Amino acid sequence: MSTNQKSSKKRTKKKDPNHSKATSKVQTESTLDFDFSSLRPVRSKQGSYRSTEPSMLTIVNTKKNGKRIVLAMEIVETIGSPSEVEILLNDSGLVITEALVSGDNTFQLRTSANKYVIYAAELVQEVTEIFNLDFDNTTSLSFRTVQYINREDDTVAFVDLTTQG
Repeated sequence: MSTNQKSSKKRTKKKDPNHSKATSKVQTESTLDFDFSSLRPVRSKQGSYRSTEPSMLTIVNTKKNGKRIVLAMEIVETIGSPSEVEILLNDSGLVITEALVSGDNTFQLRTSANKYVIYAAELVQEVTEIFNLDFDNTTSLSFRTVQYINREDDTVAFVDLTTQG
C-alpha cells in the first residue's frame, strides 16, 4: 500500500459518534446596543523597535529571578564545547575561554533551551560594577557581537560590553 493510500484512509476514517468535542459558541448580534461614542484610545505606546537579531551574551540581573549570564550556543561550540568556562576581563569586555590562565576559577555551564547559562550572582555583580551596567529600567542587557580570537591551540570569544545591541 502506498503512502497516498494510507493517508487517504486516515482522512476517510469515520469518527466515533460518542466522542464529544468541546466547541465554543460565538454569538454575534447586529442589534446590540453599544455606545461607540464613549470609547477612547489607550494611553500606552508601543515600545521602541527591538532587533530580532539573536544576542550572543545576555546578562540577567534581577532580585526576584536571580542573576546569570546567558551565552549563545555558537560561543560555546566555537571555543570547543567545554562543560566549564573561564571568564577574563579587560577594559572593554569579557573573554570566554575553556581554560586560558590557571583553570582554577571556572564557571559551570548549564543548558537551557538552545543557550548555555552561568548561574553566578557574584560574577554578574562584578561585571555590572566594573562596566557600570545600568539595570534600573530593565532586568537584562544583551550584547549581539562576538569576536573569536585564535590563541595557540585555543579559540577564545571576546564580547565587548561597552557597546550594547
